[in-house]
Amino acid sequence: MSRGESKPLSSFLTELQTKYNFETEPTKQWLVSERFADVGGLDCYEWLPTMARLSLDFSRYEIGTRRDDLEGLLALAKILNPDAQELDKVLSFWKVNPKYTFKEEGGWIFIGTDIEPTDEGLETHHGSIMTAYGLAIKSAIVNKTYEQMLADKRHKDWIRHAEQPSSRAMLFGESIFDKFEKASCDYEPDPERIVKADTLEDFPLATYKTSLNFAQGTLIRDGQSKEFDNISVDAYNGRPEVYICTSDTNYNNEREAWDRDTVRLILPIPGDVQIKKFADLPQLSYAKLEEEIENSKVQQKNIRDMDVKISVETNLMELKSKDGSFVLTIRTPKCDGCGIPVWKFPYSQPSFFAGSGTGNFYETNTSLGILRFLVDTETGEKTYCADCIEGVTDKYVDDHPYAHEKLARETARRLMDSMGYKDVQIWEDQVWHIRDGWEFFTKIEYERKGRKVIRHTGIPTLTDNGHFEPNMFPREYVEFRYKV
Repeated sequence: MSRGESKPLSSFLTELQTKYNFETEPTKQWLVSERFADVGGLDCYEWLPTMARLSLDFSRYEIGTRRDDLEGLLALAKILNPDAQELDKVLSFWKVNPKYTFKEEGGWIFIGTDIEPTDEGLETHHGSIMTAYGLAIKSAIVNKTYEQMLADKRHKDWIRHAEQPSSRAMLFGESIFDKFEKASCDYEPDPERIVKADTLEDFPLATYKTSLNFAQGTLIRDGQSKEFDNISVDAYNGRPEVYICTSDTNYNNEREAWDRDTVRLILPIPGDVQIKKFADLPQLSYAKLEEEIENSKVQQKNIRDMDVKISVETNLMELKSKDGSFVLTIRTPKCDGCGIPVWKFPYSQPSFFAGSGTGNFYETNTSLGILRFLVDTETGEKTYCADCIEGVTDKYVDDHPYAHEKLARETARRLMDSMGYKDVQIWEDQVWHIRDGWEFFTKIEYERKGRKVIRHTGIPTLTDNGHFEPNMFPREYVEFRYKV
């Protein structure tokens, strides 16, 4: 993600010191901080005390953890996997790639890489170096080589991220998330984008600022029917034409690529025709169709001209080719609660939005200045406006009492205690409502030589109907302490 021109990392020294507690260590070779990076994680069972350090010329970045903490983690792993290996396995993992090197210094095991001495250099490698350390630990836990890890889809993606980082952490200044939050709080719709039409028939298409988005529709091609839920219609996008576009994309794990089905229609507007709203579209009789289909069976791009007939009703538009082989029906995108069209959705967030204790069994989307609440149901995804989502939430909780976070937490805590896990904490800010229930990330915290270690102890679940799955690690794992 672009953040403008890179700047020398030296110009961020004050921020490194005040925001991340970097200090010059006694040998005056490094700036060090114990609040900047992490070693370990869910897949490695523990989060270990971590030191990050930057060379004084900012060209070298390293992170490390103490040898006895790392050896303790690997000893813990043997409880779950007797084939887990020793520290040598960790240290040898990256020998196939000189980008990362391990070294031991003063009882610490560091991994390091050279970076450009700029904000971009550090932000690009901040996440990748933690991934690189985690991969090395994981290789010892599962007893696999670099090549074997590379053959596994999940670990292959991690290796790619470590070797060729393509994203940047937001370490300095105001992040994009800060800006987005401010923009959301201060949001006022562009007056020229406000649409007052009550129906699709009257929806304006006079300027590029009033485009229809998030529409649902049905496409019939050569007798085969398919549903789309993200159709957009735009007029006067810099050219005298109407542009209709929709796409269905799904990630294909087997071929490690996206399956795509993209449909574009370009309808030129003759010089003697005026298109001011959807009701005017039947005046158009020609379209250029572009289709791109890519999946495990087909890779093709089709472009063809079509004579078409368009009909528009109150809340429905149909575009049909003259030969009948192509039929696209577009319906008014609307709230599944009150039925108002999405372009009239209120943007102000409801009072409970910051958290009513009912759990986010919905997702929110603010694309294009429209605040939508999306709910997965047994019959598919439904869309609600801000005025309706609270009632939908209340109705769901009435029917599913365990959807209320307070009751769900209390129930999970009681059941964990009854199983003998009173010493295990439910992670306060790591309780998540999934599609039809809750996930509770759990942990213990203990000290080794005055340093706090956090151990992941399992992720029990509780459905909104009250079915509990413990998913806890065994007591031997919870109680284990490595003797230094």
